[in-house]
Amino acid sequence: MTYTCLLLGLGNIGLQYDLNLDRNFILTHAKAASLHPDFDLVGAIDPDPIRCQIFSNQYSKPSFQSLDEAKDEVVPEVIIIATPSGSHEKTLVEVLEFFKPKAILCEKPMNYNLSSAKRMLEICERSNVKLFVNYMRRSDPGSLKVAKLIENDLIQAPLKGIVWYSKGLFNNGSHFLNLLDLWLGPCTGIQVLSEGKSYNCFDKDYDFYAKFNESTIYFCASLECTTTYNSIELVSQNGRLEYKNGGSEIMWYGLSHNEILNRSEIVKKPRVIQKNLNKYQFNVFNELGNALDGRNFSLSMGSDAIETLRTITKVTNGALHE
Repeated sequence: MTYTCLLLGLGNIGLQYDLNLDRNFILTHAKAASLHPDFDLVGAIDPDPIRCQIFSNQYSKPSFQSLDEAKDEVVPEVIIIATPSGSHEKTLVEVLEFFKPKAILCEKPMNYNLSSAKRMLEICERSNVKLFVNYMRRSDPGSLKVAKLIENDLIQAPLKGIVWYSKGLFNNGSHFLNLLDLWLGPCTGIQVLSEGKSYNCFDKDYDFYAKFNESTIYFCASLECTTTYNSIELVSQNGRLEYKNGGSEIMWYGLSHNEILNRSEIVKKPRVIQKNLNKYQFNVFNELGNALDGRNFSLSMGSDAIETLRTITKVTNGALHE
């Protein structure tokens, strides 16, 4: 089945990240919706007329500067909210005044405010609209393989680990909280260690550790200057997982037995886990299609994103334990 799709917001993730890249890179909602066979991109909305013109030139689809302009021209079954995070609740309310979609895919973070995020989910539930949030790493084949390895005890919990993240807990750290929720289950405790650099009036860095059931993961904000650094290292009783460069490299180092020393050691040559981050937004649309068709999916639902935001709120409030 093919679902008509309307895009709100033509910033980086909406339109611009892959404008000058070939078909091997699908990093935006516009490109993913235009190429995915399960979706029909019917238009986009942005208040900037220049962005609208670029979109229409690139995708040969109509663009509008407001919902009011679009309401009589398109009938979307899926609406993507890729506007600034602080506007998400207001945008969602306005969207549902004009349209009756089956689903909304909202950019992360769902909101900077937990109460506002809860209202968004309640509004969607009352309107019988499915709400998903674009934590794209949990749709990547490599991330799903890691989840399966943990589920099947091929990577044995409990785990200890370190997450390095850059440029704010809401902006980037939330990706890894959400991903670890997929891998290890919900966050069950927080202890804040220090507060660091601010990026805007909403977001800053924190060092903290989090419990995911019996696993303990330390989150460290990197001291980036001109580059970002995002990675996860997980240590298990039967090996070590490296999730490097934001997930562009995923490697599992199992154990081998040293006959001379009569002990187990972590192997030097890893098993490389295949991933597809060059097309991360296409992966998201794969999972969105699965969800809409009633198949199993890994895409973050609104309720999952609220749990991620709940954990972030505990960190920003300086929680010592829960």
